Amino acid sequence: SIFTYAFAHVDFFHLLFNMWYLWVFGNAVNRRIGNANYVLTCVGVILFVGILGRVLSSGYLLVLRFA
Repeated sequence: SIFTYAFAHVDFFHLLFNMWYLWVFGNAVNRRIGNANYVLTCVGVILFVGILGRVLSSGYLLVLRFA
């Protein structure tokens, strides 16, 4: 679905880097814009990227599983 594009990662290091990036920069952004706006921004970006990925993709999204 469009919302699950946000949870697709290439490998474990991609996931690890994304989590580190959110921890470092996400806290600063959250403090500046507030909790409600932060959640709305995250959901908006997730939906935008999901729609963009759906429009530009020619096939299914390949998702690697770690288990």
